[in-house]
Amino acid sequence: MTTREMIEALRVEMMMMAEERGSLLHPDVIRISQKLDVLIGQVQQAHFQAYRAKLMRNKWLIRPLWASFYRYKSRAARLSRYYF
Repeated sequence: MTTREMIEALRVEMMMMAEERGSLLHPDVIRISQKLDVLIGQVQQAHFQAYRAKLMRNKWLIRPLWASFYRYKSRAARLSRYYF
């Protein structure tokens, strides 16, 4: 069973338990919710590590936003002198 399938199974179990117990604050529902939080955290950590690995391989792709903004701003200023 994959992590995503486990997350979906726990989510369904948590919803059924909450309906059955009549409260989201019941200790059984909270216990399942905590297990779900751990699994979701693992998935998010894996996605973040993959994202960082991709960025580290392609550092030349990373460019600060302000650098491109000022480059286009100065180009627009130059063009505006010729056309207006």
